[in-house]
Amino acid sequence: MIFAENNGLVLADVFVEAQWQQLKAWQEVVAHSRMKNVTHVVMPSPEHLHQIPVLAEIMRDEVEREIGGQLWLVEPFEATAPKSQEAGRE
Repeated sequence: MIFAENNGLVLADVFVEAQWQQLKAWQEVVAHSRMKNVTHVVMPSPEHLHQIPVLAEIMRDEVEREIGGQLWLVEPFEATAPKSQEAGRE
């Protein structure tokens, strides 16, 4: 809640994966965001998108494109990915 308050955001919904890294929760987040006109989504870490950092970045870009907004990561890529696996965001 502190993250949301500090960034002027309000917690509206919480999505939980029944099985780790299933696309169903990701698809529901995108569909819900479109339906409710949500343009900011917060996830705890890149691992909630994918275990492989490069694929997590691709999924982040895809979510942002699909919702027309921003996907915020509480724990950024740099804090979780070994430097050898990072992809540049340019």
